[in-house]
Amino acid sequence: MKGFTLIELLVVIAILGSLAAIGVPEYRNYRVGAQEKQAVNNLQSAALAQKGYWQQNMAYFPGKTADIDNQFFGGQGDLSQGSYEYEVEVDGNTFTINACHKNASSSARSFSINQASQVNQMICSSSAPAKKTGSCKISSGSYSGVTITCTSGGLVIKKS
Repeated sequence: MKGFTLIELLVVIAILGSLAAIGVPEYRNYRVGAQEKQAVNNLQSAALAQKGYWQQNMAYFPGKTADIDNQFFGGQGDLSQGSYEYEVEVDGNTFTINACHKNASSSARSFSINQASQVNQMICSSSAPAKKTGSCKISSGSYSGVTITCTSGGLVIKKS
């Protein structure tokens, strides 16, 4: 007799299932990490471009993803086609650029960068826009069991 027995086929299927159970989550984590690194790189590039814009215009450029893409990245849509939405908030002689993941249910983190090129994690919410409180720039309120407040100019995040 030629061929495989039922037991041999079941063993092969079990091995493939085990490999898939390990590989799929690792692949997702790899993709999320790559998206986060791309977002931080885009923030750093936009912050550098903002500094050049300041030297020419003595003002910072405000805008959202499409505006930033047109002004600083040649308008090719590369920024718009990524996994993050970007927004520049200008307050006099300072700016903050926020990067929020387009998929709110993603495990990817969101980031911001300021005129001093300091990259920070932040919490984004489509239902509550970022608000400035004291010297903090936060999404105020509670999200997914986390309460965010600004105390003495510092961001405080507590699990509810």
